[in-house]
Amino acid sequence: SRLGRFFEGMLVAGAGNSFDILSFHAYTFWYTPGQPPLGDSRDWRIAYLNGLLTRYNASIKPMIRTEAALLCVTITPECRWAQADLVGRMFARTMRDGLLATIWYVYDSDSYHNTALIEPGDVFVPRPAYFAYRHAAKLLNDAKFVSAVAGLPAGVEGYAFRRQSSLVYIFWTDQGGEVPVPLKVAPERPVACSDRAGAPLTCPREGEWIWLSVGQGPVYVVVD
Repeated sequence: SRLGRFFEGMLVAGAGNSFDILSFHAYTFWYTPGQPPLGDSRDWRIAYLNGLLTRYNASIKPMIRTEAALLCVTITPECRWAQADLVGRMFARTMRDGLLATIWYVYDSDSYHNTALIEPGDVFVPRPAYFAYRHAAKLLNDAKFVSAVAGLPAGVEGYAFRRQSSLVYIFWTDQGGEVPVPLKVAPERPVACSDRAGAPLTCPREGEWIWLSVGQGPVYVVVD
């Protein structure tokens, strides 16, 4: 890639320890042939860039994904909702991978493949991705990544975070349709479930288990 060749050239020139933070861009096109609709669960760029640093005996750097979004070649309701589905995933994976940040590109312009979080020129008309970002930030901004959730059904991705005395879980899947997912929770602990934008969801309890219906849009569980 051009990113790799430019960066490797820096390292060959001996600049590997002359910067503090490494930034990169990462985009996914809606329904790229042969790829999952919202991209892969792992960003190959992180391992690739770390591999280059190691190869040239440079220290591993903190990273920022300084541009990212789901690109809509044409504006459709399906792509707008898919953008909202991706926001929570990106928030969780950024924390999982130890990145300093991920920046959604852009906030109020559709000049780059229709990626604005709000209607361009009107801050009073948020799009679905805006509400998804607001809810992800509310639940995860002050949290710490704990681990991936083990024992999930095939194709379901889930992570646990700790926020003060609470645990926050997030789940999603690209399997198609809804997948039932059990989560073990002590019966005495209150539980609140919500969708990608913060709307309450029912999550029935059976003893020490709650049951979630997980689809493409992230489902959040807060255990107090």
